[in-house]
Amino acid sequence: MSQLFTIGNPFTALPAALCSDYDLPVFPTCQDSVYYSQLHSQIAGLVILPYGAAVPGDWTSIDDWAATIDNTDTTVEKARYLVGKGSFLPNQQVQAVLSGGRFTENRERSYRLTFSVLNMDEGHFDFGRKLQNNLRNFSLWLETLGDRMIGGATGIKPYFVNADFPFNGDNGDRESMVVTMDFFLPNSRPQQ
Repeated sequence: MSQLFTIGNPFTALPAALCSDYDLPVFPTCQDSVYYSQLHSQIAGLVILPYGAAVPGDWTSIDDWAATIDNTDTTVEKARYLVGKGSFLPNQQVQAVLSGGRFTENRERSYRLTFSVLNMDEGHFDFGRKLQNNLRNFSLWLETLGDRMIGGATGIKPYFVNADFPFNGDNGDRESMVVTMDFFLPNSRPQQ
């Protein structure tokens, strides 16, 4: 977890260390080279924290997450870690038209998580069935292959959840689960 996001919309949030007067940031001079880091974006894991469970003391610390996650816990005291592969893509953007149409401002955006769980057991089936019945009593963090953790100190909360269990027909296909969740992320940029 080397690159971490803050609460709200991670793509419009400005870190506290960034200039408060919204100056344009610097860009690499040569942008078609391999001399700067290009992080992988695929979602590789979900951290699911039930309501009532303690959030990690420092969400940027791998040690605090290790103390928070326990996939064998049968209570709602610990988070679960779900492995798979997926995407977290923009779904919709809400805009406000102001000043008689002369000014348009970005407000909140919605994102859709589509996440395939390829190694299934009964716990995965039970979780998927609960999602099909609208279980939303948890906060979520998304971990990418590029070592980003999306969710901030309190996690993000889905407003829509679902799971499907496709039975594909190709040779060697196995049972899997496809998790779908939608999130509204407010634009965390202060108003000017």
